[in-house]
Amino acid sequence: MAFYGRHYWIEYTVWVVLFFGTIIATKLLLRGVPDGSLWRYAAVVLPTALALGACWLEFRNLRRIDELQRARYFESLLYGVAASMAYVIAVTLLEGFAGMPRAAPVGVLIANAVGCGYGLLVSWWRYR
Repeated sequence: MAFYGRHYWIEYTVWVVLFFGTIIATKLLLRGVPDGSLWRYAAVVLPTALALGACWLEFRNLRRIDELQRARYFESLLYGVAASMAYVIAVTLLEGFAGMPRAAPVGVLIANAVGCGYGLLVSWWRYR
């Protein structure tokens, strides 16, 4: 049984195209806008609304899946949160004590994605 059905992947693909298209269009449209302009703040609204739409999409699809898939999903989320916490603690300590330059916040998302992927593999192995 697939972790999610075909309808999920279609909806998610449409969301990814919309989200990244909006990010690119916003970046291109704001090239000539001065730094202190209110348009820069207003331009954040659409990508944020799309990000909230992704949360809604995940919650809706979480209600569609059965109990075993839900257990796998939450286990992968737990691994993702643990990986994010480990990353944040390690980077904070390295910045504070080792003098490492400030790390990009996108590293937290990458750590979360890697942790979730690892959690999916672990749960797949456990519940096969």
